[in-house]
Formats: sequence, structure tokens, C-alpha cells
Amino acid sequence: MSNTHYLEITTIAGCKVNCSYCPQGLFGLEHKKVSDDRMMSLELFKKCLKTVPTNIDIYFAGYSEPFLNLNIMTMIRHAHEKGHSVSLYSTLVGMTIEHVQQLERLFLDKFSVHLPDDGKYMKVDIDEEFLAVVDAIKNSSILNVNWINYF
Repeated sequence: MSNTHYLEITTIAGCKVNCSYCPQGLFGLEHKKVSDDRMMSLELFKKCLKTVPTNIDIYFAGYSEPFLNLNIMTMIRHAHEKGHSVSLYSTLVGMTIEHVQQLERLFLDKFSVHLPDDGKYMKVDIDEEFLAVVDAIKNSSILNVNWINYF
């Protein structure tokens, strides 16, 4: 059950979606001062989650596309197993049909899909693979999907 307390997780520094409104460049520069590792490791995620009470929701969002991290599904499952409510905010870049099938077996408090525009603000390749993932989500049993088109 969702509450007003949450921890937003950014799983990768440097996002190929390159949304014009996102401060990814500044975030990347600041992150580089701390670490050369661009991708959050599963081990680091688990270590961080150990200190987070289960009444804190976990939001996979932040300044990057969660599915660009190769461990995203394991992270989502781990947060569930620890008793957290989980929300996911995605442009679907990096997402596969297999990810959709795995998400069907989990409960997401919220799954917000940020739909691409004409390329002015978001750099998303709207190819057959992307459209197949969109169709798979639309035809899935995943609950709480919100389709968002800001532009």
C-alpha cells in the first residue's frame, strides 16, 4: 500500500533517452565526482535497501531510465521480497517482452509509462521492438499502469 514516504532510486548515471528537460548532464557530472561506476550494482542496491524501513515505498525512477540497468528486475523483486511497495516510472527504453512477463507476476503500486513525443523532448526509437513492448503491456495483466504523454 502506497504512502507519502518513498525512496527514489536512480539505477544508472547517464541515460540514452536524453530528455531535453532532464538534468541528466548535471547529475552525471556530480555523480562522476563520487564514482566512475555508471550502473548501480545489485550488491549496492541490496546494501542500501537493508537500511530502509519497509514502510518506505521504493520508486524506480530518478534521472534515468530504470530498464537501462541490467539488474532492474532483480532489484524490483528484491524490494518486493523485503516488503516494500514498488512503483516504476519508465519510458520503456531497454524494456523487453520478458520484462513485461516478469512484471505480470509482481504487484506494482504504480507503473507510469512516459510516452515519447515526436523527438523534440525525448530521444526514443519508436521501432518494432518498442511497439511490441507497448502492446505487451497493454495486453498484460499488470495493474496500475498509467500512460503519460506530457507533450
